[in-house]
Amino acid sequence: MESSTLTPMLKRQESAGCLAKALREASGQDLKALGELNDDIRHLRDKLCNGIDGWQDPA
Repeated sequence: MESSTLTPMLKRQESAGCLAKALREASGQDLKALGELNDDIRHLRDKLCNGIDGWQDPA
């Protein structure tokens, strides 16, 4: 990869890492608890969306 491509990507990753750390610290939760919450939210989303006719998961 060229540095002109790599530098913006690294900056985005660094920003995302800082945001993730800030959110984790602000939540007062450990990584395990946040991972479980994320899983619960995904399962809820899937259940809700399965009840909507014609909705398709964009992911």
